[in-house]
Amino acid sequence: MTIPADVFTSDLIAGRKDALAMFLELRPDLNEPNSHGMTPLMVAASEGMSEYVVELIRNGALVDIAGGSGLTALHEASANGHSCVAMQLTVLGADVNSTSNDGVTPLMCAAAWGHLDAVRTLIALGADVNRRDVRGATACDIATEKGEVTVEEALRALS
Repeated sequence: MTIPADVFTSDLIAGRKDALAMFLELRPDLNEPNSHGMTPLMVAASEGMSEYVVELIRNGALVDIAGGSGLTALHEASANGHSCVAMQLTVLGADVNSTSNDGVTPLMCAAAWGHLDAVRTLIALGADVNRRDVRGATACDIATEKGEVTVEEALRALS
């Protein structure tokens, strides 16, 4: 059986402009994850598709629902450097300090991938720079581990 969220993900990645409209016509459960553990909102956020983010939430997608590993749409937007989508999700109710199953925050995701603009945006939105994951690492520690020197320096100045 094909999961509607998988069809949406495939259509989105293939660049189909009508992917969202076709998906919504099916009246699927917008909070059901695809076979990779990602909800449609998480997919749209990871791709930086702000108009899809708004439309999915307007049609019933929950802004803070977590996928298989406990990551949310805000984690996905942050990990992919989509600052505008991260801001949009937060304004629409996403918890800027939400944690995954491993205690990872959206700020840690942005730091790990060296997305300085996303780091700055999340901090401006209230992200806790001193929060620690289950290993005891902060966003600054993670930036250091990943060799993201510019992000590390910015976070160190704020810690």
